Amino acid sequence: MKLPVQPQTSPRRNFDFGILVRVLLALGVGALAISTQSFWIDEACTATIAAAPTPGAWWQAMLHDAGSDLQMPLYMAFIWFWEKLAGHGEWPLRAANLVWLALGVAAVPRRRPVFIALILASPFVWYYLGEARPYTMQIAAALLLVGSLLRLEQKPEKIYLRLFGIGLVLLAGSSLIGMVWAGAFLFAAIFICGFQNFFRFVRENVLAVLATAFFLAALAAYYLWTLKYALGVTPGETGVRNILFAGYELLGFTGLGPGRAQIRDAGLAAFKPFWPLLALQGLVTAAVLLAGIWKMFQSLPRRVWLGVTFAFVLAAIFLLAVGALKHDRVLGRHFAPLVPVLIFLLAAGCREFWRRGKFWRVIVGLFLALTLASAFSVRFAERHARDDYRAAAALAHDCLAQGRRVWWCADLTAGSFYGVPVSNPGELPAPGLAWPAFVFSENVITNQPPPDVVILSRPEIYDPPGFVRALLVRDHYRLAETPWQFAVWRKPETPVNAAAP
Repeated sequence: MKLPVQPQTSPRRNFDFGILVRVLLALGVGALAISTQSFWIDEACTATIAAAPTPGAWWQAMLHDAGSDLQMPLYMAFIWFWEKLAGHGEWPLRAANLVWLALGVAAVPRRRPVFIALILASPFVWYYLGEARPYTMQIAAALLLVGSLLRLEQKPEKIYLRLFGIGLVLLAGSSLIGMVWAGAFLFAAIFICGFQNFFRFVRENVLAVLATAFFLAALAAYYLWTLKYALGVTPGETGVRNILFAGYELLGFTGLGPGRAQIRDAGLAAFKPFWPLLALQGLVTAAVLLAGIWKMFQSLPRRVWLGVTFAFVLAAIFLLAVGALKHDRVLGRHFAPLVPVLIFLLAAGCREFWRRGKFWRVIVGLFLALTLASAFSVRFAERHARDDYRAAAALAHDCLAQGRRVWWCADLTAGSFYGVPVSNPGELPAPGLAWPAFVFSENVITNQPPPDVVILSRPEIYDPPGFVRALLVRDHYRLAETPWQFAVWRKPETPVNAAAP
């Protein structure tokens, strides 16, 4: 007599070891991309606000900043919480980006290994992994949106729609600009899913849709409120050069080209020593990108590629127009949520070339080699280092301890973060305090006792009229030290390197 066969029961859902592998890869690559370099200006603002001891103090610091940080609510709340766990040193605070990179890579389906590899090798991703700013969070939110859409295309399950809603809220809450890109992703999703399917998803998931709409509406109201307080965040002009440089940065050319300081100082001439490699990278990248675009053009319905293109181009035009009208510079980092979309096209181009055979596989190999070289250069080449506020502040602190008169012509928040006692703008020089000479008129500057040491950074920002530089020339000050992006000037008889008493 045979025993009845018991039906086999399978677990509800097996653990996906692929997610664990992707997360570990993201953590390893991200840790390599993060440095212990000094915080630069914007990072110092982030670190100062994150160091607030209580939620109330954090909010007061946000209001006092009145710049772009006030318009980054979810990111600034997250970094405040992270600082309480990890500390506010350079590496620990930047390591918050590892959480976002791991989340973003985990959201990508495992059937997209080339896409994942290019995300982890992207010079743009490497550059902003090394900054305590919201751009890695925005990339991760965009990856969550792209990953949700890829899965919805295959299996329209409720969990993926909810993940899409979470991605929208994270992207919209990362910054005011993130809100614009969240709108672009939402419109793109409508075209990708089709109007009927999209509204069917909405009807079948009313509670999730209402929750998402509630958070987005709350964020929109918050951003409208901040417009009364927030100042222009990146003063300057937006034009054709901004568009070209944004594309240059988004497509991964940064590492093999000149540093940003070289570009600011020399303009197009800064690219001259780098043009052979950049030209090669440009040809290879253009070939791969066009192959990916052509593949999408052939394989997707017209409704999809037209709708997606319209959504993202409209968002880009809107940002550029606002920048031009408000006289703010729109930079590559403001397009961070677009990076996963561009890398998706590059991955499609790599797959297409690989399928064609030997010659085309050489193109893929060359593209990957140049991409990795650019990423490693971004991380390790000295020309891509951030402004060395840590070294400049240490020098200012030592000079003040020796009783020297110090003029600090650089960012006040960054100086204070690194321990420079700076007098309040509007006050005249006082013993033991560095004086922010750059905020005063020429008459006030020339009528002060001559400084022993002048620490000057980015003259176009911290001495635009040239009053301080004119004094340096008139009184024959000598260049003593040059921390990265700084010039330290002293009177001929002032030994700034002398040991502190």
